[in-house]
Amino acid sequence: MYTLIAAIINLQALEQKVLALQEELTELHRKRGENASQVLALSAKLTDREAELDANRNSCAKAVAHAADLEDQVKLLQSHLHE
Repeated sequence: MYTLIAAIINLQALEQKVLALQEELTELHRKRGENASQVLALSAKLTDREAELDANRNSCAKAVAHAADLEDQVKLLQSHLHE
């Protein structure tokens, strides 16, 4: 009789452990889903920022080229003034 009661108590403890593990697994799946969503959002944000960076690089390259053209024009005008 004692072993039957002990087995029932042991079974109840095991059932509680299984329930706790199922709840933990559910929480881990929920967090995994949240993390996956966050990764997708951050990846999209990174793609946008990389596009912005490329646009800024192109803009800077154009500005540098324009500045070089202006410097050439200044040198040409200064040489005409000294003639």
